[in-house]
Amino acid sequence: MKQIFKCDEACAICDKAQYNEARFIDKLRLILHLISCKSCRDYVRNNRKLTKKVQSEIGELTPDAKAEMQRKIDAEINRNSRLQSN
Repeated sequence: MKQIFKCDEACAICDKAQYNEARFIDKLRLILHLISCKSCRDYVRNNRKLTKKVQSEIGELTPDAKAEMQRKIDAEINRNSRLQSN
């Protein structure tokens, strides 16, 4: 079966869907992708477990704490992207 899109896109949509930030069509495409991709199914399962664990440990974050955490995550992603492209 031909995949609807690449796994890295599926993972990004999974992350967005988990926080209700994904569009309906993207959620549908993700479901179709997951039918044929065990790696992404595993990613979704592990991502859900991680989110539940984090939420149970730290509870709700303030908007400022979320923004700071997002800034750090983005910086790390950018750093990793630069390392991979070299």
